[in-house]
Amino acid sequence: MLQNKIIIVGPGGSGKDYLRKKLESKGWKYGILYTTRPMRTNEKFGVDYFFINDQQFNDLKEANQLAECSIFAHGWQYGTSLDVWNSCNLFVMSPNSLRQIKEKFSLKDVFVIYLNTPEEVRRIRLAARQDADSVERRLSTDKADFELFEDFDIKIIDPNF
Repeated sequence: MLQNKIIIVGPGGSGKDYLRKKLESKGWKYGILYTTRPMRTNEKFGVDYFFINDQQFNDLKEANQLAECSIFAHGWQYGTSLDVWNSCNLFVMSPNSLRQIKEKFSLKDVFVIYLNTPEEVRRIRLAARQDADSVERRLSTDKADFELFEDFDIKIIDPNF
């Protein structure tokens, strides 16, 4: 199992994928999540996510193969497999996913980076995506999810980090 993990947490459009790719280029091994949501333009299976259907995702849950899992808008499911958690050291998670991980594993070697990019910047970024989700729904959901979020080691508020 790889030690010294980084978990990036932030609302939609905050720069999580940008930071993840920068860290990957420095040798960090990204833990690819499973998801049931539709693939976005320019995303690739096995690079950005493992895109699977609801039955496949539920089979992973029933077999206790997920370190964490969450359901988001439109019933889309996301989760990190135990194999991925044990073999990777860089993750992108929601506050709920982070809570689940903390309940199951020691996080003494985990560094949590919270990207708290201003809403006006995130709104522009979200609007530019080819996404099946609406900008307003995502912003309001993220506001609720991050309202009391304090479980991080560092918070980055500069959108040009």
